[in-house]
Amino acid sequence: MLLIAFFIHSPSCLLLLQGVNSFSLSTTTISKSQIKRKRTNNNNNNIVTQSNVNVNNSKKKKSRKNKGKAAIKHATTLKGNTTFNKNNNISNKEQQKQNNKTIIKQKKIYNEEQLSKMTISQAVQESSNCIQLIQTGKRMWLPSDDNLPPHLSQVVHHEKRIKAASQLLQRFGDLLSLNDNDIDMDLLWKYSDINGWKRVILASYISFNGIENTKNELKYVHMSLIGLHSVIGYTTIALNSKYILINDDDITEAIEGWIQKAELYAWEFTLREAIEIRWAIRGILIRINNNDNDSTDILNERIPNLNKRISDLPFDILPSCIKWNDLLQSNDDDNNNDNDVIMKMLLNDIPFQFEKILTRSGENVIERRGTAWVANKNIGALAYSGKLMSPNKLPYIVKQIMRQVEDTIVNTNEQIKLYRDMDVEEYFDCALCNHYPDSNAACKFHTDPEHGTYWERLDCVVCAGNYDIRKFAFRPIPSINSWMDYDNINVQEYKTVLKQSISKVDNEEDVFPAVIRLFPGDVVYMDNECNDMFQHAVYSSSSSKCDDSFTNNNLGRISLVLKKAMDRGNGKKGHGLSGQGRKSRRKK
Repeated sequence: MLLIAFFIHSPSCLLLLQGVNSFSLSTTTISKSQIKRKRTNNNNNNIVTQSNVNVNNSKKKKSRKNKGKAAIKHATTLKGNTTFNKNNNISNKEQQKQNNKTIIKQKKIYNEEQLSKMTISQAVQESSNCIQLIQTGKRMWLPSDDNLPPHLSQVVHHEKRIKAASQLLQRFGDLLSLNDNDIDMDLLWKYSDINGWKRVILASYISFNGIENTKNELKYVHMSLIGLHSVIGYTTIALNSKYILINDDDITEAIEGWIQKAELYAWEFTLREAIEIRWAIRGILIRINNNDNDSTDILNERIPNLNKRISDLPFDILPSCIKWNDLLQSNDDDNNNDNDVIMKMLLNDIPFQFEKILTRSGENVIERRGTAWVANKNIGALAYSGKLMSPNKLPYIVKQIMRQVEDTIVNTNEQIKLYRDMDVEEYFDCALCNHYPDSNAACKFHTDPEHGTYWERLDCVVCAGNYDIRKFAFRPIPSINSWMDYDNINVQEYKTVLKQSISKVDNEEDVFPAVIRLFPGDVVYMDNECNDMFQHAVYSSSSSKCDDSFTNNNLGRISLVLKKAMDRGNGKKGHGLSGQGRKSRRKK
């Protein structure tokens, strides 16, 4: 409708409409004349003379001629608009892009009554908040429901059910980042059998024999697990807890069923999809029920095929590694949110600065995020975005976080294990700290420099925050690397998977990023050739909770990039600072 309205109000369309109106008026005049002549002829024994026919034909030709002129004039006007817009100096393609953007921004907002009259699938797409999605979820049907219409037994309707429910789960996770949902996450799970949440989960899980083991089934498993991971992560933040308790056996069975399906199809997903699904499963398992799943060994036992599929990759995401309670001081207020307290401690102890950096285009700009370089006494500067960052004292809380990360990965990283065997308790000795104060602060795809020369190749990025939840992504460096190079299946099998893929076309899929939401306590692990072959990024936030208007409690997001400095000879570590070189010492 917006496109039609835009077209009608355009100048060229008005010209055409004027031509059409003149044609209609001319036609109307002819019709009245014909009626008058017909009446006269009827009174004269219904004799139609040849002259009347000639007049009629002549006027018809004249009408067609007028219409043709208007059409030619309209086409000429359109041609002029297609080539160049003289007033705005914008090409037609650029103008069309701007029009499309405008149309997207003007997306209609529906109320619950309007959504209830739509199909379930349409209502899922048109819902603008989680409350509306939950209301739509109540309409989901299950194969076990009584008095179902006979047509719902058809395969096509089972697939529509699973598709709509899977999309709802994923969209629910996306919309939870907004501040206008008014969703009580505790009640969402406690009363899931009443509020529609359980119905959504079961509708997406309960399969049908006719559509199993197809590319669509893979797609639905992927969407459901990604959505559930986001919902469970947001729930732990809302409840200020590391875990959530799920007491419903049917929901627990559905989660287990999804995991089993993902493990069954581990070799049929593309590698990118397998990475995302594995990250989601690990994040789900470690955050539900109790400490039984709080073990890397247990996580690995649950999904051996997915672990093997991604085993050649030089990066990973370790969910919920940090025990925030161990970092809190005894005099902290028990009523405070742990994430809030940790954020305040980090902001207080780390000297963040918003400095000028050099962009790829050679322009000096003020950083959107605050940065600080903290290190032990014997470590020099960090070269970062065209500047040298002087070291600050390593805060005690950052040291504590370093030791926790080392304890988490000691059994899987040979280098840290070697240090522990040598009775060296500390591995990480410096960190680049980043503060993302608002939703616009982000970090584009990049690699961390000087690994293997100034810094050891092992990097661990710790995520901290209270409300600002971000997506983190890895992708192969285009033209240098591809997912296929790191897939633990042979090339022919990989090409078969790509052809059956539900994602992008082959050449795009092989460099398309793997993305997951990071929650407080999650750790990104990078080692070996990771920064030589892969880029990583922190996406900007879709959450309006990051805006100043939301709450004074929001403190943004902090990431700690834990590093270890390499000895470059004579005890030198890191970069030298201005005024500390040999020439400067000789001058003194």
